[in-house]
Amino acid sequence: MQLSDELQISPKRALLLFYNSTVGQQLHDPKYGYQLMSDTYIVNDIKAELGDR
Repeated sequence: MQLSDELQISPKRALLLFYNSTVGQQLHDPKYGYQLMSDTYIVNDIKAELGDR
């Protein structure tokens, strides 16, 4: 929901962006440590990744 709010997009679109992002894929791998990060940190990383495209 935070990604949806910050990008002003639908929650469905935000989920699609999340699951298709590198960050979303890395979230399931403990070596990246995303499990320990706040939602804001993760959203900022996704936004940074989107800016690189």
